[in-house]
Formats: sequence, C-alpha cells, structure tokens
Amino acid sequence: MTRPILYLTASLLAVPLVACGNAQSERTTVARDESSTGTSGGDAPPDGDAERAEPVVVVMRSTLPVPVPLTAVPRDELSAELQAVWSRVEEQVADMRPDGPAEATVENVQAWADGPFRAWIDGRRLALDETRPLLAAVGEEPPWERAVALALWAYAFEDFGAQIAGAPVPDSIAQDDELRGIYIESLNEATVPLGERAVELYGLCQQRLVVLGDDSPWLPWRAYCVQRGQEVIAGYRLAPAADGR
Repeated sequence: MTRPILYLTASLLAVPLVACGNAQSERTTVARDESSTGTSGGDAPPDGDAERAEPVVVVMRSTLPVPVPLTAVPRDELSAELQAVWSRVEEQVADMRPDGPAEATVENVQAWADGPFRAWIDGRRLALDETRPLLAAVGEEPPWERAVALALWAYAFEDFGAQIAGAPVPDSIAQDDELRGIYIESLNEATVPLGERAVELYGLCQQRLVVLGDDSPWLPWRAYCVQRGQEVIAGYRLAPAADGR
C-alpha cells in the first residue's frame, strides 16, 4: 500500500506551491513579543455628538473575512493599494478546497486529486503570485500600511497550506494507523514551504511595527503577527516551541 500512498500524495501536490521569483533572500524569524494581544476598538464619540455624526456607510463584501484585528483607522480610509491587497486575499480565502468524493476509495480520491483538487491548487497558487505586485505597490510610509499588507499575504499562505493538509484520506488508509500516519506526514511535509513563507512574512510585519513602540494603536497587529507566526512554527514544527528556548 505504500506505493499508492506515495503516488497519491505526489499527485495531490504535483505543482510547485510557492513561486521563487522575488522572494526574500534573508530568512526572517518571528521574535518573541511580550506585548498585549488585545485589539483596539477606538473611542466612542461623546453623547452630545451623536446627532451630529455623519451616517456610516456600510460596505457589504461578498468574500469571507480574514481573521485579523481591527485596524487603527477605518478600513475604507486605508490606501487604495492596501485595500486591493486585502480584497485579493479575501478572495483567496473564500476559494476553499473542493469537497472530496462521497466514497473515499483510493481510486476516487486519486481522480479527485487529478481533477478538481489540482485545478484548485493551480488557481490558489496563481492568486498568490498575482498578489505580489499588489503588495509591492503599497507604500513604505506610513510603515503600518506595508505591515498590514504583509500580514494579509502571510495569512493567504497559511490558509493555503492548512487546506491542502486537510485533504481527504482514503478509507483504506484511514483504517490503518501506520498508513494514515505516512499519508498525513507526506501532505504536511509537502506544505512546509507555504508555512515557511507565512512565517517569513509575519516576521517582516512584526519588524515594521515594532519601531512604532508599545503605545502605537497598531500594537494589536504587531501582536497578531507574532502570535500567528509562532502558531505556524509550532504547527509545522519549524523550530522549537517558544517556551523551550
């Protein structure tokens, strides 16, 4: 059964997951940050100003939200370049892995991997590549604009890897502890480049925000990038846990 497992996992991930062009050459590690992880919700207006407040325009978005802290300024007041990155990442997260076959035989899972799953991987990988020039267009100042864009792109890599790792396991393999372990480990190992890239981007986000200090309203984003980076490190076993250092 080992040969079908290896063939199946190789087929699942037969296309390169991370493009190498313009990648950061410097390896970035998420540093430990003891800052608060609370989010900033902003101050409520005084009661006397309630009647004079302008009506709030609610933008209804059709894509799934990315789980990030509140921004220190309203999202629609961010630069158009940053909003373009955010919307593109939302579209990627909304593009979820296709459902596996109803009967998870090796043959059915193989056909699913060669068909809809392969097409989905191609689409998500292309979307990651297309986000690169959008991120490059985000200005260096203020520093939090590029930091937020990096965090969003990092989550796109993290989410992509997590969905691949959750691909269906054929029933005949799932019923055997040893074979199931080999199969899942093969999927996890194949998605390590996605995890490494996410950690690198979260680290770059944190580095840009740390210079703003602990009193910055963007502190929740700095804490977010540190926390998510450490979670990816732990999930992919890329480095010892923080408490073991």
